[in-house]
Amino acid sequence: MIKNVELLLIDDDSTTLFIHEKILSKCTINFPHKSFNNAMDCLYYMEGKNTPEQRFILFLDINMPQVNGWKMLELIKEKNFKCQSLAIMATSSIDYEDKSKAKNYESVIHFFEKPLTLEACEKLASLPQISALS
Repeated sequence: MIKNVELLLIDDDSTTLFIHEKILSKCTINFPHKSFNNAMDCLYYMEGKNTPEQRFILFLDINMPQVNGWKMLELIKEKNFKCQSLAIMATSSIDYEDKSKAKNYESVIHFFEKPLTLEACEKLASLPQISALS
């Protein structure tokens, strides 16, 4: 496993965060993880660990108040973080435009509809970008 890999869960719904934490505890994705109920707290956390060696995997909710998932990706890009991050977009929306928009972001490696299931988590664990970090 590559050192300095963290999984960051970002969702404004505490129940969803709880479910995702429980699913992750049973999944083969075994990186340390931390949960945030808003994007800005997560960004501040990332700033504090902003080194070239640091890797983040973001489970990022799209629809959040104040700073949504898309805006968070823009802020990460604007800040020119030294750390590397991959984003897995999460939504309860069935809006095709969200899936289409995800393709416009180089850091977005996958898209899933909430809530996360164990089956979906195992599928995410097998993504080449995630496997390369294990």
